[in-house]
Amino acid sequence: LLLEEKRGALALHYRLAPELKTECEQAMQAALEDSPGMVLLHGKMVLELKPAASTKGSAVAAFMQETPFQGHKPVFAGDDTTDEAGIAYAQQAGGMGVKIGAGPSAALRRLASPQDLRVQLMQAATTLPDGDTV
Repeated sequence: LLLEEKRGALALHYRLAPELKTECEQAMQAALEDSPGMVLLHGKMVLELKPAASTKGSAVAAFMQETPFQGHKPVFAGDDTTDEAGIAYAQQAGGMGVKIGAGPSAALRRLASPQDLRVQLMQAATTLPDGDTV
């Protein structure tokens, strides 16, 4: 198991020990019950305990208020349930949300792999009009 300490959050990764999923869920649920204002997210072989008010969508919204992002449309790509708030915000803000890989998502666009995303980004960067930046 890997316990990742994030600013204000904890992520318990069990990819290397999938047989411990139930025990991990029980431990993180117990931690949630002792942590008002937090939420438990279930991702791909990870459980994340984080503040309920803080999402990837709110993080992108904050970025969009800063130079050089002001006046631009967000693009957010993700492959996990923890990315859905970022995908939703990008689409609501007139930008683009992209789901990488299989699984349920609110994303209006999908790509099969991170490699496909890289190819799409490289193609977009080479077709921008002169003077535009990515």
